[in-house]
Amino acid sequence: MNAPDDALPDGDRLRSVLAADRTLLAWVRTGIALMGFGFFIERFGLVLRELALVQQVPMPSSHRASAWLGLALVSVGVVALVGGAVEHRATLQKLMGGDCRGRSRVVPALAWVLALLGVAMAVFLVVID
Repeated sequence: MNAPDDALPDGDRLRSVLAADRTLLAWVRTGIALMGFGFFIERFGLVLRELALVQQVPMPSSHRASAWLGLALVSVGVVALVGGAVEHRATLQKLMGGDCRGRSRVVPALAWVLALLGVAMAVFLVVID
């Protein structure tokens, strides 16, 4: 394990830890936004297909592009959540010398749960269509 950076006073170390927490929250927001936008794009493609069927209009040959783009955005959102959680843990270990006891695990756990939900959403989008 790395020793904590003793060159940093406690106040500076606390600011660095809180900055790492804010960075993780930014990654969580980014991941949620990407997954939500991807889901919206995929479902909007389904709406367009249904409208074409109702109006008996031929579908363009690129009608599956929204499904692939939506799935890609959901996947990128999952990667953002996992990457943010992993990077947050590495940063805390570096700042605190591997001793992260007493740190709140709510936000990292939230990132992992949202990543799992994103994987479930991607599976849903693949299976349901």
